[in-house]
Amino acid sequence: MDFIFIGVIAAFTVAIWAMAVGCDKLGGQP
Repeated sequence: MDFIFIGVIAAFTVAIWAMAVGCDKLGGQP
């Protein structure tokens, strides 16, 4: 298993999730 690749995917997923939650809290604004 390529742990570096897994780490990149995990970080990317968390970043998208954080942006989605942040936009939701701000009423849909980025």
